[in-house]
Amino acid sequence: MDHTRDIVDKMIERGALPDISTFRVLIAGYCKSRRFDEVKKLIHEMGNCGLVKHSLMENPISKGFLILGLDPFSVKLKRDNDGRL
Repeated sequence: MDHTRDIVDKMIERGALPDISTFRVLIAGYCKSRRFDEVKKLIHEMGNCGLVKHSLMENPISKGFLILGLDPFSVKLKRDNDGRL
């Protein structure tokens, strides 16, 4: 995932703005690896690019699930007590 993010950063540096599909792949990867702080950052970045509208009242992780086509209320996350989350 870190290499993927580096590639996206290089795209942005060279003027090729990523689209919603690019961000969707990143969100899916970060969710799968339980890196939800990165999902939050991506949602804010997408808002800054004008790809999504986010508000202070909306949870960015729920917005990420919606972008992936998942219902945030039906998603169940396994708690990982050993992961110090």
